Amino acid sequence: HLGKDDRSTALDFALENENLDLALYLTSHGVPMGEIYDPQDETIQTYLALLSSHSDTLSSKEKESFAFKMLDSLRAAGLDNTPTFNEFLKVAIQARRTELKKWVMEKDSLQKTCVSCLEEYEEITEPNTGPANCPCYFCYTCSVRLVDFAINQSGIEPAQCPQCKEPMGLTYLRRLQIPNERVDLFEKRTLENTLHRKVSGWFQCPVENCVNGMQVTSDSPTTFSCSLCTWQGCVKCGKPHINANCEEYAKDEAQLRKILELGALQAPEELIGGPPPETDVEDPLYVAYYQGRIRPCYYCGTATERTDGCNEMNCKNPRCGKQWHWNKGVYNERSADFSAGPRLYESLVSSF
Repeated sequence: HLGKDDRSTALDFALENENLDLALYLTSHGVPMGEIYDPQDETIQTYLALLSSHSDTLSSKEKESFAFKMLDSLRAAGLDNTPTFNEFLKVAIQARRTELKKWVMEKDSLQKTCVSCLEEYEEITEPNTGPANCPCYFCYTCSVRLVDFAINQSGIEPAQCPQCKEPMGLTYLRRLQIPNERVDLFEKRTLENTLHRKVSGWFQCPVENCVNGMQVTSDSPTTFSCSLCTWQGCVKCGKPHINANCEEYAKDEAQLRKILELGALQAPEELIGGPPPETDVEDPLYVAYYQGRIRPCYYCGTATERTDGCNEMNCKNPRCGKQWHWNKGVYNERSADFSAGPRLYESLVSSF
């Protein structure tokens, strides 16, 4: 730390040798120079003249940067009431105005017209933030609707910007803070759509969120065993059957669905005994036999028959084996009790 006299001597030496870096250091540290020298003092005037002289040798861009630096330096030196400070302040203000004009121009226009609803909005947006990282503008409400439609339809047709027809990008969904599971679903369905369009005979695993599949050719097997989710089934109809043909399976599936729909009904006080009737599904005897008799496992959907006993069920599917309640579905193992809750097979199991 230099005393007043030593500091004054050092500053005189720096000014005499036009050592700008040393002069800046001496004026920016310690007691402000404005408190030591009178602003009209020759030393101060020489210092300010050195700053102005150096600024004149710089390019426009360098001068702007130097001006911002000098504003801080002159303030620290207590010399912010001098003409030189005002000179640098004008340069800095002009530079900031130019910067803001450029920034606004890059943002295109503050006045935006949504290409979907045609409403006008005053909004500053980054360039190319449309659905396909394009300049097309959608208001927030229309953006959310567009994304929802794209997620639901991307497995049917390509998800794209309605204006420029370019493919929709994942960054657009993330900018709107769409939940990750919805983004994953969009990515999966977009991949499926791309594969269907670009790979001849592509079969997509039908399990939700599974991204596996295979290309089906004339030499390919008619069944597919997924190595990711363990699904097995037919590549012709996409149903989980291996041995039966598609027509037989569809018939059996329709019959099972009818049986499960009847099983969701309230069971009679006493179930009809004996083998199932070999009649049409609309026959009253058929309806009476299966009413309240067979329901799907709450967890895996395996058809389960209950003829008597309590409501506590143990799934016989070796891949499942979970306990569930005949009427309520959910089994709370922690409290060893049954409790009502949402059903995985709501379409087949109605409220009881």
